[in-house]
This record gives sequence, C-alpha cells and structure tokens, in this order.
Amino acid sequence: MFRSFLFNWLSAQYSREVKSQLYEAAAEALRGAAAGSESETDVRADIGLVFARGAEYGSLLDRLEEAETTKGNNLKFTRGRYGKTRLAIVETGDRAGAVREGTLALLQVFQPRRVIAAGFAAALVPEIKRGSLFIPFRITGSDGTEISLAPERLESPGGAMPAEDGPFETAPLVSVQTLPAEPDARSELARRTGAALADTSALQAAAVCRESSAPCLVVKAVAAEQADRPPADLRRAAEAGKTSTARRLGALFGTFTNRPSSLLDIYKVKERELETAETLAEALIRIIAASAEPACPEPPQSE
Repeated sequence: MFRSFLFNWLSAQYSREVKSQLYEAAAEALRGAAAGSESETDVRADIGLVFARGAEYGSLLDRLEEAETTKGNNLKFTRGRYGKTRLAIVETGDRAGAVREGTLALLQVFQPRRVIAAGFAAALVPEIKRGSLFIPFRITGSDGTEISLAPERLESPGGAMPAEDGPFETAPLVSVQTLPAEPDARSELARRTGAALADTSALQAAAVCRESSAPCLVVKAVAAEQADRPPADLRRAAEAGKTSTARRLGALFGTFTNRPSSLLDIYKVKERELETAETLAEALIRIIAASAEPACPEPPQSE
C-alpha cells in the first residue's frame, strides 16, 4: 500500500507536467509495485530523516516498528514508527545532487513537520574525537554558500529539551563533495573554511529545507578523527566503489590479494562504523522522543 501511494503521487506529479526526471523515473520504477490504495493521511510523517548511506542509520532501523521500505531512482524510502511518532527516512547515496533530490522528495511525499539531516562527519581539528555528537550552528559549502541554523527546542509533553543539551556539542561544519582522507588535508580545510567538521550532505538538505520553509536540524556523529590515516589501497577501493559495484568488488579483491592484512583493516573500519551508528541512533531516538506528539491524525478505525 505504501508503494502504491508513492507511485500514485509520483504519477500525479508527472501528469501535472512537473518537469523532474526524479519523479518520472521513480514512478516508472514503482509501476509494477502498485496495488490497493492508501490515503494521504496514512503516509504523512511527523519527522523526516535524510541519510546519505545505509551504514549511518542501520541501528536506527533496528529500533523502529512497522518499518516498510521501497526504492525508486536510486533513492531508498523507509517508513516506520517509534512509539506514536511516524518517521520517514530517505537514503540518497553519494551521487551529485542526490541529497537535494531525496530531501525534496521526502518533503513532498511525506510532508514531515521537521527534517533531521543526520549521518557521519569527519573531524577537521584534533580536539574532536570519534563518537562525539554535534548539532552544527553553521554550514558552509566549498563555493562559499553559508546557512546558519538556530538551535531548535524540541517540545515534548514532559517539557522542553534544548537540542544542544546532553551529549550534543555544536561546531561549524563544511559540506564538500569528497571528504579529505589525509590529516594535512583536513587541517587545511579547517584553516580555509573555519569549520571543525566536514561531511558531504548537510548543506544540500538544509538548503532544500530553507527553500521549502521546513524546520531542519542537522545531527552528526564523528566517524573519523583529524589524525586518522586509512591505508591507501582501501581508499582507492572506496573511490572505485562509488562508480559501480563491480568495480568495488574488483578493487577489494585486488586489495586482498596484494595485502591479506587489509581484511583486518576493513574489519576495524566496519566495527568503528557500527559503533558510530549506534551512538547516532541513540541520539536520534532521544530527539525523536523529545519531539511533540504527532500532529498527523490517526486514520479512522473501521467498525
């Protein structure tokens, strides 16, 4: 039913001559999955979340009820609940413009009351350690674009929780197309932009929310420290994987063949990612739980 609604909405957008390849392609991808019907109220979300990679929100998915996932035009949408709060998640991937397209689709399909752009970030200064949680107050881009984010108070029936309270810290963040892999490159990026953190997605999501007048909160967990220096062969394999799955597998096979100990390095990287994802999920659950009661009315129960 969820897929049916998404297909019908995308088809309606296209029939109104909205010239977007995103919606046309996604409608085509979901055409075969359409069955039954679902009302607009049923798919509205209280909170929408934007992630670039699946590794960033796997731990959050484990905590959701009634999770349902569908795909279209290289975007993955997941709808679920945490308690009574309805959540809609979009996983965008790393391709150019994907975060912007995914955030726009999230807002137009699910109409969340607020958006959380979440995920991993890299530290650009040595004082920031892996696993730290940040709510940036300013996001800049490599082209000089800048968005200021006022701290948001998350109202709940039990009171109000300032977003910067508890485990959260705040710092300026820069969004770049590719994260710097070397410590010297991270330090240079910090010097040039004045940022303490770097990611690849927050600016796009925040810009769409600003254009749409949608409240936006950026939440980042630090997955890499300023001094981290991953092995060169693993960096090359990761870059190859952005092109295609076949190239990623080929690059990894070559890495294993030339340096069997790279398996241990990959295990350590994945272990750190899982730990960071768990930390991020706990923080997001705290924010979700502190949010106001859902504004979306429950669908009427049939007698």
